[in-house]
Amino acid sequence: GITTFWRTDICRIDNTKFAVAWTTTSGGTMKLAVGTISGTSVTMGTVFQASEGGYGPSLAWDSTNSRLILTYNEQSSMRYHTFSISGTTLTNVQAGQTAVSSTEQGGVTYLSTVDKFVPTCTTASVFEGSIDDNASNTSPRGV
Repeated sequence: GITTFWRTDICRIDNTKFAVAWTTTSGGTMKLAVGTISGTSVTMGTVFQASEGGYGPSLAWDSTNSRLILTYNEQSSMRYHTFSISGTTLTNVQAGQTAVSSTEQGGVTYLSTVDKFVPTCTTASVFEGSIDDNASNTSPRGV
């Protein structure tokens, strides 16, 4: 379950389902889980451990392709995982890829008009980039 944590993010998947990501205060372990809401009850799925040293999670839901993306900081790079979801079970589609090196990630959103995840990150300037729907292609560019 979720105990002591910091730097969290939550993402709506549909009217009764959400994903939450957090970093534990002991050891900086990045975790996430999917939950469902029914009436006044919340049921959480199995916790997925994404990283041993990651922090600063950001989540986005791709409603077109039914994919969840988690971006986070680890070893001075912005990294990401993509997941498919069945019920409250996460399946890791793309594991721990580096999107941009030597940077800090700021957040991520999904733009259905271009079918891309768009993360933001900082180095000496601000970058924006895109990760395609299955997160197999990244294309950061300076702004």
